[in-house]
Amino acid sequence: MKRFIPFLPLALLAASLAVVTLSAQDDKKTEGKKPIRALLITGGCCHDYDTQKNILMAGIGERTDIKWDYVYEQFDGKEHQIGIYHNPDWAMGYDVVVHNECYGAVTDDEFVNRIVEGHIKAKAAAVFLHCSMHSYRAASTNEYRKLIGVSSFNHGQKNPITLKKLAKHPVIDPLPDGWVTPNGELYNTNPKTHPDAKVWESATAL
Repeated sequence: MKRFIPFLPLALLAASLAVVTLSAQDDKKTEGKKPIRALLITGGCCHDYDTQKNILMAGIGERTDIKWDYVYEQFDGKEHQIGIYHNPDWAMGYDVVVHNECYGAVTDDEFVNRIVEGHIKAKAAAVFLHCSMHSYRAASTNEYRKLIGVSSFNHGQKNPITLKKLAKHPVIDPLPDGWVTPNGELYNTNPKTHPDAKVWESATAL
């Protein structure tokens, strides 16, 4: 594992960024508080994870007090098992783990379950970016999908996406209405991952 020294957060996920941005607005509120201990796990096929890891850590680090560690294991195949997950205590000591890996063909249920068990044991929050939502989809266990809250097995074609603001929100206020992204993939998700899953009618409107 490589240690990343305090680079201080960018736009990650709307929910997590809203929390860190709002907490950073009032310096007095953060006095005496320890920095967020974050672990980024990244690597895999199909995307430029080497560049992404730097953008994520630097951008988020500019917006809140955070200390990063990261694991970057780059393999073109989809069957790779990231080494840190073999340790049952892999998430201990972290407040949050940001998953940005892309290994969808792993079939080892015990390995996949250990990812979930590590989060539970460490009580570490989880953020899942892009391909991490449908990583480990070849495994028969549902534990990883239950941790995320959805199942994802495919995505749409790469196309520009026009973003339309539906409400005011501090995370997206600086963005122009009708902003068009570069080519992007929208992941198809199924929230009915297991019988106990609850589908909320709405969350905080963006």
